[in-house]
Amino acid sequence: MTTTKLFLVLVFTDWNPNWRDEFLLMDEESGVFDVAGAGIAPFPYKRERHLFFELKQPLSAEQIALLEEDKGTGMFKEFFVCQEVTADDGTVQRTVIEIPALKEYWLMR
Repeated sequence: MTTTKLFLVLVFTDWNPNWRDEFLLMDEESGVFDVAGAGIAPFPYKRERHLFFELKQPLSAEQIALLEEDKGTGMFKEFFVCQEVTADDGTVQRTVIEIPALKEYWLMR
């Protein structure tokens, strides 16, 4: 059975200029090692964290305005809505829905 979920995603950038000197998580370290070992790039350009909040109802205009205000104050770098479709075989496909297109998306559901 295919399932579809919507998530509000907040993006936080690691602003510490010395973040490369910090301890990397095991999967991050493995990823950096593999990318560097393959000659793709010697180190990551930046580090970001994403928080996913599952949406059970449409975001209101007031909620979007609040998120825009929080983004403007630097609380987080950006936000977007992501549609996640999980197929019967377990594969996951994510699609970003731009904030201006959200109203149209909710009307189609």
